[in-house]
Amino acid sequence: MTAPERTRDSALFLTLVAQLMQMAMIALGKIINPATGKTAVDLTQARDFIDMLLALQTRTQGNLSDEERQMLERAVNELRMMFVDEERKAAG
Repeated sequence: MTAPERTRDSALFLTLVAQLMQMAMIALGKIINPATGKTAVDLTQARDFIDMLLALQTRTQGNLSDEERQMLERAVNELRMMFVDEERKAAG
């Protein structure tokens, strides 16, 4: 793979992680859903997006650049904390 191809692949990977994180944040009610213009919490959907990121983390282990690995770890950790917070709020 050439350097430009690696750069493009890295950019696409980082975009994928960012998109999954954004979708999880929408499901956690942290940002407005652009389709509805509202915020709403859907913990099941949020868990699915977090699980997708965890699957990516597992399946790509040892194959990521430092930047890719750090972004993925940061996304998973931040989303897990947000999820627990929302789960506590829902429990009451």
